[in-house]
Amino acid sequence: MSVMMIALAKVNVEEKESAKEYSAAAQSIVASFGGKPIGKYATVAAIAGSNSPSITLMIEFESAEKFKACFESADYKAIIPLRDKGFSEMDIYMAE
Repeated sequence: MSVMMIALAKVNVEEKESAKEYSAAAQSIVASFGGKPIGKYATVAAIAGSNSPSITLMIEFESAEKFKACFESADYKAIIPLRDKGFSEMDIYMAE
């Protein structure tokens, strides 16, 4: 059964280059685990809540196992410091 990755992120405005580097590396890693981008969306208005992400990203994986393997991989773990520098917030969820 396929699963969706949903990421809600706020770019660190002082580290936009780090965010771009992380995004490029993450795209390659996700693709190596069969992740297929569905969409990347900029937040234009908050309807409810006060902690709006600047970006919402959706990626489909063919299984929960592939999703978990991707984010538990050594390659992904190696870019976590870059993620934490480039984004002031990054929440990643798996949805069925």
